[in-house]
Amino acid sequence: MGKWVARIIIMGCLACVPSPSIEDAGNFDATALQYLESQKEDVPPEQRIPILKGIISESKQNDTISSYALYSLCWNYYSLQQYDSVRYYGRVLITGEKTKENLVNLGKYYHLQGYYHEQHTAKFDSAYYYHDLARKAYLQYNDTARAFGRMVRLGYLQRFQGDYFGAKETLTQALSLQQKNRDNNYASLFNQLGIIHMELENIPEAQKFYSQAIATTNSPRDRLVYQNNYGVALLEAYQYAEAKVVFDPLLKDPLIHNDSAQLARALQNLGYAKWKMKDPGSLHDLEEAYAISTTINDINGLTFSHKRFGEYYSSTSPSRAIQYLDTAITLAKAMQRPRLEQDALELLMKIAPKNIAYKDRFIHLSDSLYEQELQVKTQFAYLKYQDQQEKEQLLQLEAATARQEAELARKETQKIISISFGALVLAGSLLLFFLVKQQHRREKLKVVYNTEKRISQELHDGLANDVFGLMTQIQGKKKPDGEVLDHLESIYQTSRRISHENAPVKTGARFKEELHTLIDTYQDTSTTLLVKGITTIDWTLLNDHKCIVVHRAIKELLVNMKKHAEASLALLQFEMQRNLLVIAYSDNGIGFDPNRSLGMGLRSTESRIKAVGGTAIFDVEQEQGTQITFSIPI
Repeated sequence: MGKWVARIIIMGCLACVPSPSIEDAGNFDATALQYLESQKEDVPPEQRIPILKGIISESKQNDTISSYALYSLCWNYYSLQQYDSVRYYGRVLITGEKTKENLVNLGKYYHLQGYYHEQHTAKFDSAYYYHDLARKAYLQYNDTARAFGRMVRLGYLQRFQGDYFGAKETLTQALSLQQKNRDNNYASLFNQLGIIHMELENIPEAQKFYSQAIATTNSPRDRLVYQNNYGVALLEAYQYAEAKVVFDPLLKDPLIHNDSAQLARALQNLGYAKWKMKDPGSLHDLEEAYAISTTINDINGLTFSHKRFGEYYSSTSPSRAIQYLDTAITLAKAMQRPRLEQDALELLMKIAPKNIAYKDRFIHLSDSLYEQELQVKTQFAYLKYQDQQEKEQLLQLEAATARQEAELARKETQKIISISFGALVLAGSLLLFFLVKQQHRREKLKVVYNTEKRISQELHDGLANDVFGLMTQIQGKKKPDGEVLDHLESIYQTSRRISHENAPVKTGARFKEELHTLIDTYQDTSTTLLVKGITTIDWTLLNDHKCIVVHRAIKELLVNMKKHAEASLALLQFEMQRNLLVIAYSDNGIGFDPNRSLGMGLRSTESRIKAVGGTAIFDVEQEQGTQITFSIPI
C-alpha cells in the first residue's frame, strides 16, 4: 500500500474525520474502503471482526493498514470481553515492524492492556508496566500529547498505591511534555498533584494545584469534581467560611444534579462546614447526602457519611458516634480502603481512649500501610530501573555503532596513508620517516586527551547520575537518613566538579582566553597569584596538543598551590626564548620534602611535557618555597 493509503487511514482514525462513502472514495483501494466501512459506529463488533481479519489476510505483512486493523481487532475483542483474542492479536502487532505509522497503534494496544489490568485484574504493577510501554511508543511516534496522558496515568497509579513522592516526581516530569494543546489530562495532572499534597498534609500546595485544575479544565463535569476537592482542602485548613462559599454555588449548578455521587459529596461537605460554623442547618445537609448515597448504593459516599456522623455525634452522643464509626470501618474494609478505616479508628480512639482493640487495630493498620507503601515503592523503583537500563543499553548500542563507523573510517584512512606512503618513498624515505614519527607522537597525545574526555563523560553520566538516582530513592523513604543524604550529595558534587575540570580545552586564538579563565579560578584572598607575560605570547604558534599539555601543566601547578603549598604569594611567568616557550612558577610556601618522590599529578605533568619534546625542572627545598620550570618547543 502506498503512502497515500496511510494518510487516508490516519485521517479517518486519528483526526475523527467521518468515513467517506464508496461513491466518494475516488482513488481509495478496496482494502482501505473495507477498513473505513468497518469503523462506522453502527457496525457491531461481531460484524467488524470478520471484515478486519479479511483485511489482515489480504494485506502485505508491513502494510500500514495492517497495524490499524490489528489494533481495531484488539479493541473489538476487548469490548466482547474475549481477552485471550485481545492478547493474541496484540502479540501479532508487537512482532510487526516498528514503523512510525505502526507505533501509534502499538501505543494504543499497550494503553488498552494497562486499562485492562486496572479494571479487571487489580494488578497495578502490570498496569503501570503497560502504560509505560504506551508512553515509550507514543514518544517514538513523537505524539507528546498521548505520552503526556500516559505519564499522568502512571502518576495516578503510583498515588493510588501510596507512592506519593514517586507520583509527584512522575507528574512533575510530565509537565515538560505538555507545553501545548493543554487538554483535560493537563487539568487532571494538577488535580492529582492536589490529592498527593493533601495526603502529604501540605494543604496550601494542595489548594494551589486544585485551583490550577479548575482554571485549566475544559470539562464542566470535571470542574465540579475539582471544585469539590478544593472545598475539601479548605475544610482541612479549617477555613470553613471560605469552604461554604465554594459549596453554596456548586450546589446551585444544574449540572451537579445530574451526578448524584458528586451532589451527595458536595452536600456532605457543606453540612460539615456548617457544623463547624455551628449552623443549625448542618444536620439536614448531612442527612440528605446520606439519603442520596443510600439510594444509589454509593459505598464510598456512605463510608464518608458515617464518618461525618461519627464526628458530629462524638461530643453529644458518644454511643451513637461509635455505631456510625463502626459502620464506616465495616464499609472501608469491604472497599479495601485501609486509610478510611484508619481515619475512623483515630476518631474512635478519641471517643473511647481505653479501648485497647481500637489501638491495636490502628497500629496494625499503620504497620500494614507502611509495608504496602514500601513494597509499592520498590516495585515502581524496579520498573524505573528497568527503564533506565533500557536507555543505557540503547546508548551503548549507539556508542558501539559509532565505534564501528570510526573503525571503518580509521581503516579507510590507513589505506590512504599506505598508498601515500608508497608514493612518498619514491620522493625520499628520510622525509617520510620524519613525518610518520611526528604523526605517531600526535596520535599518542590525542589518545591521552581522548581518554581524559572519556573519563570526564563517564564520571558525569555514570557516577553522578547513579548517585543522584540513589539520593532520590532514599529521599522518598518515610524516615530518610540525613547523614547518608549529605554524604551522597557531597559525592555527587565532587563527580560534577571532576567532570568540569576535565572538560575539552579551547586552543588556537582562544587559548589565551582559556588560560585567563583557568587562572582566575584559583585567584582568592588566601594567596596572591601574580601572572606575567601571558599577553606577550603568540599562542597561535602552539599547535592543539601542545596547548592541551600547557593547560594541564598549569592546572596541576595551581592545584598543588591551593592544596599543598600554603603560600601567601606565587608567581607564574611566561616567556619566549628563541623557539622555546618557558613557563616558570615559584611561591613562598612550605616547599616539598626532598626525601619524597613527586606526586602522581606532577609525574603525569612531567611525562606530558617530555612527550612533546620539552623539559621539566623541579627545584624544591623544604621551607624555602617551590620553583618549577617547563620548557616546550614551538
